[in-house]
Amino acid sequence: MAIKLRCVECYKKLQVDDGFAGSVCRCPYCAATMPVPWPRRLGGGGFGPTLPGGRPETPGAIAGSQAEAQQQYIPLARPVRMQGIAALVLLGLAVVMAAGVGIVLMTYMQDSGRKKNAEQEKPLGGRPAVQPERGRPASRKTGKPAPTGPSIGDVQITPPVVYCIASASAGAVDSAMAKTLQSIKTLGANGKFNVVLCFPDSYEAMSADLAAGGEPGVEKARQFADKAVGCSIMFLGRAVADVAARQPAPKTIAIFVSDALPDEDADRVVAAADAAGAKVVTVLLTSDESTIEKMQQLWEKLKIKGDLIVEKWTGF
Repeated sequence: MAIKLRCVECYKKLQVDDGFAGSVCRCPYCAATMPVPWPRRLGGGGFGPTLPGGRPETPGAIAGSQAEAQQQYIPLARPVRMQGIAALVLLGLAVVMAAGVGIVLMTYMQDSGRKKNAEQEKPLGGRPAVQPERGRPASRKTGKPAPTGPSIGDVQITPPVVYCIASASAGAVDSAMAKTLQSIKTLGANGKFNVVLCFPDSYEAMSADLAAGGEPGVEKARQFADKAVGCSIMFLGRAVADVAARQPAPKTIAIFVSDALPDEDADRVVAAADAAGAKVVTVLLTSDESTIEKMQQLWEKLKIKGDLIVEKWTGF
């Protein structure tokens, strides 16, 4: 066994063999010398000359070189390693820390994967990609069975369809595009459509010809949504007139706005729809009661053939 003691200079825990009891030893850390006590298990009681039972006395004198060599030799104590409860505590802490690091890494990797997927689903413009709704068994507004064919919300429509986005704010544009994608999916592969973005002094159509609906049409329209920045109602009338005059003529003209149409633009929309024999579906995205009332009055005044859908949009 070993005798345990503490250095008188650096206070490190040390140990020496039982055979050095009653002598001196040297600290391996700071090189200080210190006496080695007699442990009780060897019959001692601490420091001092008390010898264990049966141990012979050290000769009183050692001659010449033997005495000098013995004085120069001082045994080097050994460091005490962590044992017992302290070692178990440290081991437990290490396990807990390793588990914590593992959990943090897993959480980080999962978050990174979700962010990467979200980035891949975003259009090039940076706004979150709008997803088409999977379909509803019944209307949430009227309680009536939801349309089973082409529709915008709860309103049945007939392809070909021209969707005109003329909402001013970015949030309203996103909402309009979401509803547009939902509607395009209901068209199916046989339903044709086009998407028109209206700007203050021009407009841009998604394609020169009508595109097929369904999932391929949704993807094509989603990519086109990147250009829906800075939309305006100002060029809506001329855009509808130009697109409605193309062949084949649309059967439904869907307009997404957040403000009431100016009279001139409203007249152009009505004239274009009548010339094409098309139905007009206007989706008004606003919570402003005066705008809603003005749009309803304009609708009644022009006797527009179609539907006015009021979505009380409050922004994001």
